[in-house]
Amino acid sequence: MRCIVILLVLVFIFGISAEPQHKVRSQIETTKLIKDIVRDFNGIESPKDLKALRFIMMYNLEVKNYTSRKRRHERKIRWRRTATEIFQDGFVYNDQGEADLVIAYVALCKALGVKARYVTLWSAQDLHTVAEIALGDVWFIYDVAANDAEPVEGIITKKNGFEGWKLWRKGRDAWDIGLKSFKDRKKLCEDFDCNNIAGR
Repeated sequence: MRCIVILLVLVFIFGISAEPQHKVRSQIETTKLIKDIVRDFNGIESPKDLKALRFIMMYNLEVKNYTSRKRRHERKIRWRRTATEIFQDGFVYNDQGEADLVIAYVALCKALGVKARYVTLWSAQDLHTVAEIALGDVWFIYDVAANDAEPVEGIITKKNGFEGWKLWRKGRDAWDIGLKSFKDRKKLCEDFDCNNIAGR
């Protein structure tokens, strides 16, 4: 009885929950917010539908101007936010928000029952992130951060890059490929010379 009283006092004073907290394992978990965003979407059957889904995503997000004054904040949130947090925050940074956009897009695909992957690419001086989406047995590469991009049939491999970009890693989301914070950019250098891009 005494232990129960002590536990209740701790809960009251410190807000400690007796119930185990839900641990987020993925950036693309299907939450109520994600379901609500695609609630009226009829599904994805064609590249045209992929573009329509991007429109819905962008309708729910503001693209904020990225300046040197916002560098610290951008680095603080890079690869950390889940899709739900991205939509709750309601914004991404232009020129620096492509990872967040791909995470948000892959989460929307997942909520619709469509298989999609997060893909990180590199070149001599830059990084880039795109999505790969399966429509039936056919895969498409979609650069969702580019306003005028079209979904392109194909799969990115180490031998076959994408528009001059080389594959680094692909997975469920950024966390799945080892990117959980800006400090993790060092992992990129394990696989290739990234002296020019490590500080980006």
